[in-house]
Amino acid sequence: MNIYKIRKTDIILIAVILIISAVFVLYGLFISEPTKSVYIFVNNEEIGNYSIVENQKIELDFDGIIGGTVVISDGFVWVENFGCPDKLCEKTGKISRVGEVIICLPNKMIIRIS
Repeated sequence: MNIYKIRKTDIILIAVILIISAVFVLYGLFISEPTKSVYIFVNNEEIGNYSIVENQKIELDFDGIIGGTVVISDGFVWVENFGCPDKLCEKTGKISRVGEVIICLPNKMIIRIS
C-alpha cells in the first residue's frame, strides 16, 4: 500500500496557488473596465461618439426623409421610431457589450459599441 504524506513543499505550493488565485479574483472585482463608447456611422462617416454611461437621446435625421432616435440609457443602446419599412434596427433590441452593432440598411447607419 502506497500512502502519500503531505510534505512541507506541497503545503507551500498549495498556498502559493491560492494566493495567486485570490489576487486574480480581487483584480477582477475591483479594477473597473474602461468606459465603453457608442459610435454612430452614416454612409461610412462617423457622425458622433457618445459615452455609454451618460443617459441621452440622439435624434437622427437622414436628409429629411427617414429619421429616428438612438437611446443610451443605463449602459444599453437601442433605436426607437425609425422610419425604415422593415424596422429590423428596432427589432435588434438593446445592446451593451463591446463589439455589438445595430445596423439600419435603408438609412446606411451603423451603431457600434467599442
